Amino acid sequence: MNLLPTLVALTATGLLAGNGLAMTRAEVQAESHRIAVEYNEAQKACEPLHGHEELVCQREAKARQKIAKAELLARRKPTAQNQLGARMAHVNADYDVAKGKCAVMTGGDKKACRKEARATYLEARAKARSAPPAAN
Repeated sequence: MNLLPTLVALTATGLLAGNGLAMTRAEVQAESHRIAVEYNEAQKACEPLHGHEELVCQREAKARQKIAKAELLARRKPTAQNQLGARMAHVNADYDVAKGKCAVMTGGDKKACRKEARATYLEARAKARSAPPAAN
């Protein structure tokens, strides 16, 4: 499993969450609308796919939506708890997508894939929880 996207996202979340600038109601509504539109577009992009590919596509779309919502909350209310929530959203989303990719496998390959996904998840979760909160 590749941790680079997760680590980059964790860093970006920390920087964005710690900027100390309050978001206006209009900015929050606009960002919420953008998240919903992007999710709907991602879901539509999954429609032509079938079977396992469609399942993975839908999981990736849902993961991006959860991450965006958690990051929005961390920017809107930059508390340590919300920043942790944003970091954990990345970790949980990566794990959910990895499990979806393992689902199509069978036998020993599936077991090895799930074991690797779980190990990667546990490592990323520990890093996310131990990361210091961004300064406000």
